[in-house]
Amino acid sequence: MRDGEIALDTILDAALVREGLFRELVSKVQRIRKDCGLAITDRIAIELHSDDAELLAAVREHEAKLFDETLATSLALGVAQ
Repeated sequence: MRDGEIALDTILDAALVREGLFRELVSKVQRIRKDCGLAITDRIAIELHSDDAELLAAVREHEAKLFDETLATSLALGVAQ
């Protein structure tokens, strides 16, 4: 490589896709918190029903981070009907 050049690997593997899904969910939860007028320190319970198996897998994989980043006290996951 020459000075000033950057090489990027643009291939998304399953783990990166799940990480992206997780990050999008955290963003949406935080937006809902704000829209509801909750303080940044308020604890919440999260209930998520989805027919997207990949999203549910992403949440399960990153569950501990979800609790940390959203101050969730509980998480209920289910398949949407």
